[in-house]
Amino acid sequence: MTIDVPREHIETLDNGASIYIVPDWDYVVSPYDDGDYMHMSAVVCSARDRYDTYESCDRGMPIRTDAVVDALREHDSRVVVRWLRSFYGLTVVEEGDDIYYSREPVSAARSEIALLDAWRRGETGGWVVEDRDGERVDSCWGYYLTDSERDYMIERAREVAQAVKAA
Repeated sequence: MTIDVPREHIETLDNGASIYIVPDWDYVVSPYDDGDYMHMSAVVCSARDRYDTYESCDRGMPIRTDAVVDALREHDSRVVVRWLRSFYGLTVVEEGDDIYYSREPVSAARSEIALLDAWRRGETGGWVVEDRDGERVDSCWGYYLTDSERDYMIERAREVAQAVKAA
């Protein structure tokens, strides 16, 4: 049985090449395991005292997530956030019940949070370029479907599509 995967048509160039963004639900590698991303630690906490932790690939991170979880079990999250900022000099971002901390600036932390959220929602995929006859010319997979990743994907797909010879 084949599943018809919905694709998003981005554009068709003058040479007839078409660009599509296609979800890929099989690519669910955590950005923490991807190697190129996640230079921040995260503690995802819920109202029921359940903590999912993600450890940074940044070897210079001054505190581990298990120590932050221990602190959250004993103190209000506002106290823990102030502690991480003032004592360790970390960038701390709170998104709902989630606490993320990094040595990177806030903009970098927010970008990595978007990656993590896309992965948690299963929003991964790639681009496909087809010629005028609908034959696949090229494709690339393994992206997290965030705004910044989509911009890069479309830019790269356009480069490939422009090289397609018009029939």
